[in-house]
Amino acid sequence: MEALKRIMRMEAVRSGLLERLDIGMVRLDAALFADRRVHSAMEITDEVGKLLLMAFLSGSNIAVESVAGFDQLAIIGSVAGCAPRFSKIAIVCKGTGRRDRSMFIRRCVEGKHDVAFVDEGIAKAYGADILVCPRPDVNYRRIMNFCRNRSSYIAALDMGLDRLLRRGSVEGINSIDLLLTPIGSGFVMQELRWLSRNETEQGKEIHGEDLLGKKRIGTNSGLECRPEDTKYAYRYSKIIGEGTDTAWSMVLQSEAR
Repeated sequence: MEALKRIMRMEAVRSGLLERLDIGMVRLDAALFADRRVHSAMEITDEVGKLLLMAFLSGSNIAVESVAGFDQLAIIGSVAGCAPRFSKIAIVCKGTGRRDRSMFIRRCVEGKHDVAFVDEGIAKAYGADILVCPRPDVNYRRIMNFCRNRSSYIAALDMGLDRLLRRGSVEGINSIDLLLTPIGSGFVMQELRWLSRNETEQGKEIHGEDLLGKKRIGTNSGLECRPEDTKYAYRYSKIIGEGTDTAWSMVLQSEAR
């Protein structure tokens, strides 16, 4: 009788282990399917595309928040496609052999840019006009810090900006100029201004050290502000030595995108 009970207990344990294995395999298959999903370029209106173009021309930086259930990579690829023509774009990978999903970014910018996959260890020395960090496992914080005064970046955050700020100090976080948040089949755009960069004197206090001013300026479907009033127009106007109205007019007429 004892031997029979031991056998029954062993069978129960075996059945439980097999059930856990089956559940694990189902979850693994789901994860692999999600990683192999087909990404597609997102529709961006011409006016919004020109604002993004002006952001790049003014040396501004863009970050895309991570929101569960939304295709962060589709936004990054679509925005990268708005970069000035013939830009030198580096797609930053954690090991150049792991290009997998980053190939989608290349498809978005193929043909009108000089594009290369670059290991994160040499990203600084590569000298690209724009560094694209399509995966949160890349050390995007180092890229942020590097791009304060040099190349522009498009970075995939590993969570929402507010959560990052609550977490504590993040190197280079105040270099973000434009924050994109996935929503529906598109994204919301927010202009960010920082006290530490002498851009604002009012906003949300961060650890008693900085102020962050946020302003919603539109979506991928349209602008909700006068583009001439954005920080990107102000920056670009300084570069070309013209007023903000003229700067925006020049970008509208440009074929550079």
